[in-house]
Amino acid sequence: MSIIKINARSASALDATVLTGNLPAISGASLTNLTGFKEIASASNDDAATHVLTTDFSTYNIIKIFWSCAMTANSDSLIFSVSDDNFSSVENLDGFYGFEQMDSSGNVSDGRISNPNDGLDEQYIQITANHSNGDNIFGETILKGGTYHSNGDESRRNQFWFRHSTVTHQGTSIYVEKVDSFGQIARAQAGSESRTPTHCRFHELGGANIEFSYRQFGLVTT
Repeated sequence: MSIIKINARSASALDATVLTGNLPAISGASLTNLTGFKEIASASNDDAATHVLTTDFSTYNIIKIFWSCAMTANSDSLIFSVSDDNFSSVENLDGFYGFEQMDSSGNVSDGRISNPNDGLDEQYIQITANHSNGDNIFGETILKGGTYHSNGDESRRNQFWFRHSTVTHQGTSIYVEKVDSFGQIARAQAGSESRTPTHCRFHELGGANIEFSYRQFGLVTT
């Protein structure tokens, strides 16, 4: 039987109105030759004590993570740490956080906290604090790494900065809270410009599980 070509179109004149059927599922991590942010990884309701994400700054100059979590213990704090050997050890950080909150009567307050200790050369930096079992947190994290400006003294150059912006609450006393946590590789670390983390970690200060969901995107380095 001969083959009959029906309503053929050239590639330069492809008409979307003649296309039928469903497109196959496409993984964002598999797409190439794209500009802008590309999806790297995701997880949904992962219930564990620690949640480790890869930070490939050789491919992505900026990494953005949209995440949410539920705390599972009282007097809980969510913290952030980084490593360049998948947490056989950690890279120390400088950082602190600032908050604005409203209580059950509508009273608004704010403050700034360095925690732990003075926030300098620490093994982790706190993201949020004072949670009760069942509190939820929504956050956006931006990580910058992989390059530095050569101008200036080496002690003031590094290859990693982080910023967390969150919306949350604290049990039944604080109805809504906005917390911004940020920092960089500790300046006390000699040669900090060469310390670019390969992994970051979200976890609870006391070791309790947290339910964690996220979608991670990277801006391809050019």
